[in-house]
Amino acid sequence: MGNDYMSGLSVLKFSAEWCAPCKRLQTIVDKMEKEFPDIAIYNVDIDNDFEIAKKYSIKIVPTLLFFDGGKEQKKIEGLEKTDAVRKAFKALVKEKE
Repeated sequence: MGNDYMSGLSVLKFSAEWCAPCKRLQTIVDKMEKEFPDIAIYNVDIDNDFEIAKKYSIKIVPTLLFFDGGKEQKKIEGLEKTDAVRKAFKALVKEKE
């Protein structure tokens, strides 16, 4: 992943293989990826990429971090409904306009 998420609009999705809510959130994130093609989405497995999880103080999975040009804009912790996630994606795009 490197620092690719530091440019443009991006979302880091923190999850773990053993996390059932993470799997449910993935289906929502897959929809958002189609609806918002200008936002890059990066999956971060907290067990494999613990350094980046530590960097952003991730304590709950799933967690979504929204970035604009490397600056954190929003954080959603836990499993949210599709509408709440969509609203966060829309807000990120609007901030860029």
